[in-house]
Amino acid sequence: MAKFLKQLASLPPVYTEAAHGAVTGVRIGISGSAPNTAVWFYRVGDTLIDTGSPRGASGVRKYLRKLREQNEDVTQVVTTHHHEGTELLAAVQM
Repeated sequence: MAKFLKQLASLPPVYTEAAHGAVTGVRIGISGSAPNTAVWFYRVGDTLIDTGSPRGASGVRKYLRKLREQNEDVTQVVTTHHHEGTELLAAVQM
């Protein structure tokens, strides 16, 4: 297990954005591994939806920094289902 976790930690993080109308999707996590830990979160207006688990915190922070640079803001976060450690909301400190 330790070897697997070390290998997983060495994989590059995933960060991809895709927009469709007023919805922006951001894929974060680690891909190319088993299990695939990449997840999507979404932004509609000033709301982030399903920010994922703590493993994706750096991707969420990256996206928030980009929004700040564009003078945009997020005022609420909504989760529709559980991820391990959904306390990621604490990582979305603004």
